[in-house]
Amino acid sequence: MKRLDFSETKSLRFALPPLLVYTLALAILEFGGLGFTGIGESLNQQANTSTELSPALLGINHARVTWLSAVLIFAVFAIAVVAASVLIMRSILSASGFLSFLLAGTALSVTGLVQLWASTMPDSNLGLIFRLTHISLHNSARFSESDLDAITLLVTLVNVLAAIAPIFVMLAGCSLLSLPDSTGSNDPKRLLRRRMTQLKTLTDLGSALLVAGSLHMLVWLRWPLAFTAEPAMQKALGEWALSVTLYCGTAYSLMIAAFYIPCCWALSKAAEAWLQQTQPEWSESELADWLDQYGFSGAPIRQLPQIIATLAPVLAGPIGLAISSLGTKVS
Repeated sequence: MKRLDFSETKSLRFALPPLLVYTLALAILEFGGLGFTGIGESLNQQANTSTELSPALLGINHARVTWLSAVLIFAVFAIAVVAASVLIMRSILSASGFLSFLLAGTALSVTGLVQLWASTMPDSNLGLIFRLTHISLHNSARFSESDLDAITLLVTLVNVLAAIAPIFVMLAGCSLLSLPDSTGSNDPKRLLRRRMTQLKTLTDLGSALLVAGSLHMLVWLRWPLAFTAEPAMQKALGEWALSVTLYCGTAYSLMIAAFYIPCCWALSKAAEAWLQQTQPEWSESELADWLDQYGFSGAPIRQLPQIIATLAPVLAGPIGLAISSLGTKVS
């Protein structure tokens, strides 16, 4: 009897990521709400409600939808970054090494979550980033308690992912520096090229994650602009939101630089030593040319994509402000 062959169905796994994104988008939509209820009641002339459709109502819901979009983008990036980091570590490390890295990641994640819990204390400046907007939403009297609870839960989700995802990027970068014995690889040049590509991919993913985090912070801090009609207050609040985002973006950019530069330097030195052992027939110029060609040198033109990735978080605030229109006035 002929056995059934399911080998071709393995490709179906590539349908999982978009399905997961779609599921997450639906969950955020249903849980966070888009303000459709108030608009629907306003448009329904037979509804027994005092709600009136107005620019203020639409402006507030516009701010809400924009914030939910930022939540979705950040959540997708964070989950993708963690998954990619775990896959990289699993493909490089031995079983015992992978377990050790996971334990280290768990310990660091717990530390990050403890720090996140500490930010809920009344005297925490970090916690004020959340509380100021939350107080503004509460005082506007335009959100029910269930709405505020949902918003709090979604912000908590973002903060938890923000505390965990960068840790796994860092650990995955460390795993790339674990090179096998030079005699244990049939194609050392291919392995080294792959390691450098993975390091740059991790840097780009980490940068995208932190850009998404900066944009979410900007949108969150600018949400109260929808509740004030005073131009001076709107201007001051908008500038304050941008300054906080710039500070965090600067910290994020420095984090990327602190991750990529040492890892790139260490990997370049290891690659040079490895190739000297495995390719003894190469001259110094041939070795230098190969290292430069595949991004192991410090030449600025070779590192331009990573320079851009490093600067991206600090630029996210001004760019996000340019495309953001959350300052809808409430009359």
